[in-house]
Amino acid sequence: MVRIFLAVLLLPAYLNAQTIPQKADELLTAYAQQQKFSGNVLIAKEGKILFEKAYGYADISRGKLNTTETEFRVGSLTKMFTSAVILQLANEGKLSLTDPVSKYVKGFPYGDQIQLTHLLSHTSGIKGSTGSPAPLTLDESVTNFKVQSLTFTPGSRFEYNNFNYILLSYIAQTVSGTAFPQLLETRLLEKSNMRHTGLDWKDRSSDKKALGYITNPETANWQVVNDGNIAIASGAGALYSTTKDLYNWSTAISNQVVLNDSMLVTAMKPVQNNYGLGWMVTQSKERTYVGHTGSIPGFIANFMKFPKEDITIILLSNYQDVNGRQLSDDLIAVAFNEPYQLPVKKNVAALSSDVLNKYVGEYRLPNGFSINVSVDGNKLYALAQGDAQKIELTAESENKFFLKGPETEIEFLQESNVVKYMFVNMQGGQKFEKVK
Repeated sequence: MVRIFLAVLLLPAYLNAQTIPQKADELLTAYAQQQKFSGNVLIAKEGKILFEKAYGYADISRGKLNTTETEFRVGSLTKMFTSAVILQLANEGKLSLTDPVSKYVKGFPYGDQIQLTHLLSHTSGIKGSTGSPAPLTLDESVTNFKVQSLTFTPGSRFEYNNFNYILLSYIAQTVSGTAFPQLLETRLLEKSNMRHTGLDWKDRSSDKKALGYITNPETANWQVVNDGNIAIASGAGALYSTTKDLYNWSTAISNQVVLNDSMLVTAMKPVQNNYGLGWMVTQSKERTYVGHTGSIPGFIANFMKFPKEDITIILLSNYQDVNGRQLSDDLIAVAFNEPYQLPVKKNVAALSSDVLNKYVGEYRLPNGFSINVSVDGNKLYALAQGDAQKIELTAESENKFFLKGPETEIEFLQESNVVKYMFVNMQGGQKFEKVK
């Protein structure tokens, strides 16, 4: 009787665990069938992989499908690893997080004011560029970098800047006397059993390598992204990996294989803007998860680790225009048995030129970034500041539009029957005010 009673109590949890793979597959299949996703997803709980599956193509032209062993560029997920190397070196007494940059890069502008912890937490205030021609090596990236100014006093504000982590890569390499790719390999990847992970380089040859894709704004078809000199992103964003390897990283973090408890607490403690030292700390419905997002031409990634619930969700995509924020939220809902909606293919509406002309004008964010909206024939177009090519806005209803491919939503908002704003539903939502 006791065994039967216990079995009845445990049955709901068992059934819930069994539904995660089916729900995740249904969700991701819907995204893939609507040309909104290509990539791999892994969901694990309490030390067991509950779901791991690949969707779409690693190479469309060759008809080569993604598999669970496919290698994806993961962009800024790299920063978790760069941070770990710096923290290890600090723990060994080879550097201090409060050291000024000038201690390792002689003559670096404002180097006496900027500490390593400022670089790690994106609170350095560095502003500048590498100039032209583009640097080819990590050394050139640092020595050629032209600091224009400090946008704020180091430590006082948060401003995400990839150069912070390029500089950290250079410093780690200088302190250790070991090339940064090898430093990652010996200190982190080997110890974490990450055998299909490393810093990428242009034209790297691998049977498991995924090509990256974006939407062609004119045809709405996917087009491959140029390989580029990815190596120059170094410790800021050059890593490639697989879902299984990143799960091994999650396990290594839990088991304190590469960072001890005190270093993990330091890394995951928010400094500013919910960002620690190479780790994002995010609140989701009274739950906390740590990790990082990544975006690099042709790819996006998200590594989400819920320490208290012992759940890890890994999303890797070789289609950059996927709605990564929404898909990540959907996957969290799947893992926690919460409501979510399957993606729905949008309908196209035909609007008159009189309606379309209401939306013509310049729309601007408070930071000055602007988008110009124009009409050509019977179509509405948007041209973002700094872009050379305008993008068609496809009508869904009289005031709602979307971008073909990723189906990013745009809504024109009126006050007293006059168009005042344009709301773009991406990166948490951006509201542009009409200024002309």
